[in-house]
Amino acid sequence: MYKKNCKIVLFLFVLILISCKHEYIHVNIESKKITSNIDIESMSFQSKDTIFLCGGLRAEKGEIFKSTDGGTNWTKVFEGKDKLYSIDFSSDYTNAYSVGDSMHIQKSSDRGNTWNSKIDLSYLGGNYSTSIRRIYFINQSVGFAIGSQSRENGNTMYTNNKGENWSSIHGSNGLNDWWVFNKDSIIAVGYGIILKISNLEGNKPLTTPLPLKNDYFTGVWFIDNNTGFVCGFNGGIYKTNNGGQSWKEIYKNNSVLKKRIHFNDILFETDLVGWVSGYDGVLMKTTDGGNSWKHVKTYTNNNLKNMFYQNTKLYITSENGSYFIISE
Repeated sequence: MYKKNCKIVLFLFVLILISCKHEYIHVNIESKKITSNIDIESMSFQSKDTIFLCGGLRAEKGEIFKSTDGGTNWTKVFEGKDKLYSIDFSSDYTNAYSVGDSMHIQKSSDRGNTWNSKIDLSYLGGNYSTSIRRIYFINQSVGFAIGSQSRENGNTMYTNNKGENWSSIHGSNGLNDWWVFNKDSIIAVGYGIILKISNLEGNKPLTTPLPLKNDYFTGVWFIDNNTGFVCGFNGGIYKTNNGGQSWKEIYKNNSVLKKRIHFNDILFETDLVGWVSGYDGVLMKTTDGGNSWKHVKTYTNNNLKNMFYQNTKLYITSENGSYFIISE
């Protein structure tokens, strides 16, 4: 009986090892560092040479860096106490906003060179554990922001007077990322919720939860007005063909016999070629519009965060002042 049980355990162990093995593809991936140990969260490209990035360490500091030579050298242009999660420029690049912890918006009025203005949104009910994750102005007056408090709770915020005053228009699950549809609507994703924000330039923006739950949704990308993808912390990738009215799970790796995967972001270069990034150096690629996904060899165990595609290059933000570039 003992030998039989040992054989069963050995068989299960071998089965687990086999199930944990991935088919890897190799790409040209370059590792880059800035002169800081922050988690890099977001990048913004004004031109081929002028790039901004922001990030920080929670409960310690937030920083913004600027490069004028395509990322070869970086100069710190701002440092504060709040970790920063994203950075957004106006269409003419004159005004810029960076958002992060403690319900604060850091603002620049000179193309990101100095960041002397700070907008406090804590009157909306936030505290230090609340962070603003995304901000976007659809015109000079109207802007939106989304936030998260310990994942479970969050806020959707709105201004119609250039950011001087803000109102809460949806206070429910924490929201992490979004997709803006040409000033027409926004689809935001977060803790167990996908939220559509419409009537953006009307007197009262509308919020409508969409029918997809049971994951902590971390990233969203739309190829066109109908076809979109969402990834989740629980290792799922989901697709819609009708603008978010219904969703289909197209990838789910996590099971008892497999190593768990946690995704952070999803991005598509074309309608066929896409990427999804995650914890422990996880990076996956599709070349058939999301029907199948293959693991990419990244040679790092870093948490791979958000992705940006610029000038035929894929930029992936990461921890410890690191980011990665894939050129194909």
